[in-house]
Amino acid sequence: MPDKTAITLRAYRPGDEDAIAELLRANYPNTPDVVSIRTMWLWQFRNAISRDSCVAVAEMDGRIVGHYAAMWLEMNYPGRRIQGAISTATVTDKSVRGRGVFVDLARKAYQNLAADGCSLVFGFPNSQSVHGFVTKLNWVQPGQFPVHLKPLRTRPFLVRKLGDGPLAGLLGSMADTVLSAWSAMRMPSAPGGLEYEVVEAIPEDAAALWSSSFGSSRVALLRDKRYLDWRYLHKPGFAYRFVVARAGGRAVGYGIYCIERKLGMRMMYVMELVVGGDDAGVTAGLCRHLQGLARAESVDGISLLVLPGDPNASLFARVGFIRIPRKLFPQDIYFGAMTNGSDVDLEVLRRDTNWYLSWGDLDVV
Repeated sequence: MPDKTAITLRAYRPGDEDAIAELLRANYPNTPDVVSIRTMWLWQFRNAISRDSCVAVAEMDGRIVGHYAAMWLEMNYPGRRIQGAISTATVTDKSVRGRGVFVDLARKAYQNLAADGCSLVFGFPNSQSVHGFVTKLNWVQPGQFPVHLKPLRTRPFLVRKLGDGPLAGLLGSMADTVLSAWSAMRMPSAPGGLEYEVVEAIPEDAAALWSSSFGSSRVALLRDKRYLDWRYLHKPGFAYRFVVARAGGRAVGYGIYCIERKLGMRMMYVMELVVGGDDAGVTAGLCRHLQGLARAESVDGISLLVLPGDPNASLFARVGFIRIPRKLFPQDIYFGAMTNGSDVDLEVLRRDTNWYLSWGDLDVV
């Protein structure tokens, strides 16, 4: 008789997505309904960018009990372009945990990816999986996940610590007055002649702006128009907004953002902030404009990812973005990467100054 407890690993086959969605829903109870999970999964892995080799599954007695997947995307690497992938949507069914399914599936996916020419994998594991990535899959951690926050209204943050009472309201009102005055004093002036336009689509100039920015010389996803269209126009269930800064009618920078309620607070997530030549004046102008948009919508804070190698890191600090310590993270997120081919240097991946990240690299917003 066949062993019904034997686990078989294989590559994804068309039609698996229904069982994968059921698996994700059964093991992550806070996820949405199965139809929504399936729709998101298809956007991530069955598109014009990804490849089938990105997905591996584990089967036991005819049902899928494990899933490891990575979104295949073209990347910038110092001096050239490479094929890379973001590890995401990893799940092992409760019934087979402790049997090494996660590690075996990941190794199989990496082998399939390498055979197709994908030479780098990175991602953002949580506290439950980061140990396995580092100790068993040879991932390195370039640095702490670089989340920065600019508070606009302090009361919601105080309520989380003090409760929703008069003290939080009084302290919040006082702190907001000080914060607003401090922000106004430190906010640098933008160059004259800048105009800001809200647009409905990714601007045609986006690829050229990215190519002239520092991010294109770092380890980073390639922000060409094809990627940006897929990421921000086609992602199901999210509404992103686009702002273009122009000088003399020419695009000199752009911002992409969304506004989401997280942990009882209304947050603006700056998904992308790309400025041609990393011009500090244009960057400051976009920051000022985004802050105005946030205040108009009663946003409590603005979040941005800033790594130490960013040439405008000191500017972001000056305009009020504070690096959040891990113990205050709203979500448990780590940052890691691995080489999956001989053309990528592990020592390059180890240093966070060699990387460019934005909220757009994650699938949580």
